[in-house]
Amino acid sequence: MLVFNEEKHEYTVDGIKIKKSLTQILESVGIIDFSCVPERILGPALRFGKAVHKATELYDLGILDESALDPALKPYLAGWVKFLKDTGFVAHLIEKPLAAKIYGTWIATTPDRIGMMKGKLTDVEIKSGSLLPGTAIQTAGHKLIYDVGKEFKNHIKVRLGVRLTGDGNWRPEYYKNKNDMSVFLSALNITNWKELNS
Repeated sequence: MLVFNEEKHEYTVDGIKIKKSLTQILESVGIIDFSCVPERILGPALRFGKAVHKATELYDLGILDESALDPALKPYLAGWVKFLKDTGFVAHLIEKPLAAKIYGTWIATTPDRIGMMKGKLTDVEIKSGSLLPGTAIQTAGHKLIYDVGKEFKNHIKVRLGVRLTGDGNWRPEYYKNKNDMSVFLSALNITNWKELNS
């Protein structure tokens, strides 16, 4: 059984701690790197991004009290609602932790959304800020972890970054480069190597 402790950002399977999350792997090799961003900027940006994610999550679960929503979040939620209407995307998994054994190593992650869009199983990564290049590799990791043990017909077919622009709109970034998966696996191998040789 997979359990995610959000406060510690820690995953366990049957009570055993998973050493590597997808985010930790990408940070280990510098694909995700916010070290040059001052804390006075990064801290508020991360908190705001989490608040946007929570608002969209509660909306999709049908339990958001929009009257109590911070006004600063409303245009981002409007952008998400517009995305849903524009694309017909229907979420099957909403912020659901996933884990799989890859190359003998347990890896865990929590994709924002996995669902159907235009007849194809789609991984959607929601961003309230810029869609950085590392998002492509992040979605490749989501796909790899989700697809393990499933028939090809049930694999993720579309990887999509959705930037909520803060003006009630959204911008897409489709990740179609097949090399993204190789980059993620390389990051995993390098992370494993560093762990063995540190």
